[in-house]
Amino acid sequence: MSYFNAPGVYIKESPPPAELSLRTGVPVFIGTALTSSNTVTESGAVLLTGYHDVEQKLNAAPAGGFLSEAVRGFFANGGMQCYVLPLVNNTLTALRQGLDLLESLDDVDLVCAPDLMPENPDPTEAQRMILDHCEKVGERFAILDGINTAEMDTVIRQRQALRSHHGALYYPWIKIINKNGVVIDLPPCGQVAGVYARCDNVVGVHKAPANEPVLEGTGLSHPIDREMLTVMTQNNVNCICRYLTRRGLRVWGARTLSGSTAWKYINVKRLFMTVGRWCQKNLIGLSFETNSPRLWPRVERALTVYLTDLYLRGALQGKNPGEAFYVRCNATNNTPESRAQGKLITEIGLAATVPNEFVSVQIVHQQAGINMF
Repeated sequence: MSYFNAPGVYIKESPPPAELSLRTGVPVFIGTALTSSNTVTESGAVLLTGYHDVEQKLNAAPAGGFLSEAVRGFFANGGMQCYVLPLVNNTLTALRQGLDLLESLDDVDLVCAPDLMPENPDPTEAQRMILDHCEKVGERFAILDGINTAEMDTVIRQRQALRSHHGALYYPWIKIINKNGVVIDLPPCGQVAGVYARCDNVVGVHKAPANEPVLEGTGLSHPIDREMLTVMTQNNVNCICRYLTRRGLRVWGARTLSGSTAWKYINVKRLFMTVGRWCQKNLIGLSFETNSPRLWPRVERALTVYLTDLYLRGALQGKNPGEAFYVRCNATNNTPESRAQGKLITEIGLAATVPNEFVSVQIVHQQAGINMF
């Protein structure tokens, strides 16, 4: 006879309901512009949900600005939703204040700033500020623009000044025909963000945004040959090139600015960032429950369900889930010392590139929030 057939009241603990889907490929564009709409978020950012919103909600950028055209490039390349944070001017102070406001946005995972360079030939200080913001928030990735120059050494020096696994650098700029019918050079971040979103929507966040077409670009500000592509790739600069016969403009490279082997590739880093965002959304309530052996299996079950779904979507490598990931939340990592500090610690390992070769991180639940290390 089943245990539950006997008369009585029974309590069956289950993991919290989990939403498996999570929107990714949502950038915030930071730049100098005036908005024509008072419909803004608490962060001061304007939500755009399509190409038509560019005209309705975003006025033309000041002379020398690229914000409007970058947003157009995002939607033209497959983007579906983005935010725009207009700054009053193109200064480090305005940028810092804007980044502070953006911390309250919880559905953004990409950051683009196409207006860093019109008045600033050396954007590295501002770009480091953006990278610091992404690292502080924890689940954001910066798409940065290389300096618009034919000097390869200049771009390599720029890249060497930027070290982070929360961002990537793209070169060269893209020629487009703007809404006035004039050919201009445009920072690539808008088009590249659209490529990220397109890959996410068609395949998933685990798809490397490389060997992908860049739409509505007529050419490049500076040509990339095979030798230059090799040198740039060795220095973790992602190039946009068209030397591949009859294939148009293509994003050719998917490397972060990190010196770490574990975080070398954009898709691997963004996969872990997405897992972190999912934990924030679905497991935050567990941070307020008693950290005891009764809680640990609930955490393991919830994460196992989510990671199994990622495995079935092709995000993880292996013949079976055991080769693709593991979840560990038990007395080994929840010691009396960590429990006394109010920490619930879970270790996960994901085989993002090769079966049984796990990149491992710790997920730390506290009442202040969830962090991934």
